Formats: sequence, structure tokens, C-alpha cells
Amino acid sequence: MAAQIQEFRFDKSPWRLDYLGGLHDAEHYRQESLIDVYLSELDMGSGDPLLNPSLAEPPRHKVAQVKIGQLPLLKHGSVWIDGIEVPPAKLPRQERFSLSPSAFQLMRFDSQVSINGQLHKLMGPSSLRIGRDAAAALANSWIAVAYNPNPDFELLAIPSTVIFQKCMATSPDAVRHLVHGLLDKIVDPTSGFLDDERGTFYVELFKDFKDREAKAMANLKASEAGRFEYTRMRNELVRARANQGMGSTRQRSLPHLKLSFPFDRPVDFLALGKSIAFYADKNSLPKWGFLVTQIHQLSTRLPFDHLVIGRKNDAKRGKNADDADLPDGWSNSPEGLSRVPDGDQPIDSSNDPSKDGDKWALEAAGDFTAEGLITTDEPKEVQKYRNLQRVSSALTQGPQAIRDPTPMAWQMSISTQRKHQRYPSRLTTSSGR
Repeated sequence: MAAQIQEFRFDKSPWRLDYLGGLHDAEHYRQESLIDVYLSELDMGSGDPLLNPSLAEPPRHKVAQVKIGQLPLLKHGSVWIDGIEVPPAKLPRQERFSLSPSAFQLMRFDSQVSINGQLHKLMGPSSLRIGRDAAAALANSWIAVAYNPNPDFELLAIPSTVIFQKCMATSPDAVRHLVHGLLDKIVDPTSGFLDDERGTFYVELFKDFKDREAKAMANLKASEAGRFEYTRMRNELVRARANQGMGSTRQRSLPHLKLSFPFDRPVDFLALGKSIAFYADKNSLPKWGFLVTQIHQLSTRLPFDHLVIGRKNDAKRGKNADDADLPDGWSNSPEGLSRVPDGDQPIDSSNDPSKDGDKWALEAAGDFTAEGLITTDEPKEVQKYRNLQRVSSALTQGPQAIRDPTPMAWQMSISTQRKHQRYPSRLTTSSGR
């Protein structure tokens, strides 16, 4: 089964996810920030969901507020029926680009762009048809724009939220931390290049984050562009939050993600999106741009060729794992252990915590290929607690073996620990995920 987002359960009609908007900070009754999601109803027989003729007539538009941790699930241009994502009748146009990140400049949703010396509205009705209220609310959102990305297009436009999804949104927990400027709660501040090997970067992850997230988080520390884009995004969110309720209409708007590609070197990527036309006048042929709604594949070279991954705390066996005086690392009773949810439950942003939805968001989380990167999982030096033993060996031998009464959640914990024991630290070559 797939994730079912309760906030998208409008009716049995197909709905297109148009755009991701501003952030609502957590309140005293809610543990997690929300993000505005704008949707438009599609015609039942529509093809490419990004084309304006695919929208239903008369047009219907909705706005929902979804927990920020579910951001990896919220793909621009995706189609939803009764809260469940479904494949579009026709896949949107695909284009491949290879550009330097320095070619992009950030603009507002309602900015004007120059095409052959004439000014045109970047996101006019012909670009992506959305509701009037949505267009007004999105006026302050950010888009990265590059001119003349290839011979076919005059302009390439990528919403900052799409870049964030691909380059930083490695997991729901990573999203929750980054939108509040808490990178140092994902990787230890002491992470950095090793003195004796400039091409080797050491990153120490906190225990709630996976090894697959290490390269993206390390890049935000190691690369000049990564540090700049992360700082720019954080500062913009802080500024917008501070100005809410003050000054002009633009100042009172919700905070929006503001960033471009956080890489020092050229990026090669395959994008889904739609062509957008710019007309000099009614009788002229159009000049074409391309609006990116999703990035499917992305590769680049990071400022380090060797990444050493350490841990603040995890379940791996340390070199002192067999010491008899280690204290127990678990409750004496399995009652306190969290249990795996029974079946697939709908994701509802009114519920805290949203762990049932995190497994779906984690599967959809962004990732990219770091060309030529070698990663090393650093061995654990000191273990503070004793590993849990599943059952005494005396009880599992012979015909009178006693069945293991351990509850399922406890068995899963044991399985995770045994996986670490079975696969010791090893050297691997990165090829993406």
C-alpha cells in the first residue's frame, strides 16, 4: 500500500500538486511545522498533468497544510486521488541539463525575466495555471533561474523547494532540522577535513540519521556553495519569521525556502517539467523556457573524494562489546519498546508524532550521485552499553528448544543489532543511494 495523506482527501477526482508554499511554525499544540500545499483539480481524462488544458472546468483549487517532515512525498506535478499518489496518465516532458551552479540566480515567483531584451512575467498564467489566491500567496516564493541553459531553451526555472527536495531532504528528520537551522544537530560541529589528507572529510552523524545521508550533510559543511546556500536559506527563514505581522504585505508573508544548488562543481541532472512560452507580441513566434517540477537524477563531484562516517551513538558493537561490566542498554520489560504499526495508517498532520508517515517519506527522500566518492564507515571504539541477547543458547538447542516469546518489536531491535555484527566496517564505492 501507499501513503494516504488525509489533507488531500477532497473527493474521488484527480488533483495535481501545483506548488509548495510557505511554512507555518509549530504551535504549543503541535510539535511540527507545516507547509502550504497548493493543488488543482484535473479532468478525469487528462494526459500530461502539467499542461493547462488538463485542468478541470470549471477550475477548482485547494490549499492544504501538511507536516514539513512529509516534504519528500510532496512532488510538484504529482497526481493524487483520495489522498493517495497515482501515476499520471502521461509522464511530463523530460529534459537533461548540465550547468554550473553559478549560472543560477534567485528570483521571486512574481518576478520578471528578460527574454531578447523584453521583460516577461516569470510565472504567468501560461506557465502554470493555478488559483488566484495561490498566485498571491506564492508571490514571495523563490525560483532559481538560469538563462540559455542549452540551445533549445532561453531560460530554465527551478523552484527552490524542488532543489531542497533533491539535494538536502534526505529524510523527514533532516528536513525538520534544516528548516530550523539545526544542521549541527545532524552532524557534529567538529566534522571537517582531516589535516593530513585534504581530500578526506570526516563527518560525525547523530544517531537518528542514516549513512546514506552523510554525503549531503557533509557537503553543506565542506563546500563553499553548500555553506552559502544553507546559510542563505537559514537567514531568510529567520528574517521572514521575525518580520511576520510587521511592515509591508511582503514582510508579513510566510517564510519560504530560499536556495539554489549547494554544489561547487557543475551538476548534471534529468528533470521533469513543462515548456513555458514567452511571446514578444501576438504575431511573433514564442521563445521557450523550461519549468522544472521534479529532478529525477542528479550527479556532481563533491569537494572531497573520501568520506569517513563516524557516529555520536548507535547500535554497532564497539571494541569493548564483550566487557562483562557494561550496563544493560534496554528496559527489563519489552513494554517500553515502540511497536511497529499494524498495517498502513493514513498520514494525518493533526496527529503527533507522525512516525507512521515517516517510513513513506524516507523512501521518497532525495539523493544524488557523488561522482568518484569513496565512503568509509568508521569502527566504533567504545561501547557504553551491553548488547541485547535474543535468547539463551541453552534454550535454543535440541528437540526441547523453547520457542522465543520475544515480542515482534523486540525481535526487530535484535535483528538490527545482529546486522551490525554480521557486516563489520567496510570500504564501499558510492554510486548514489
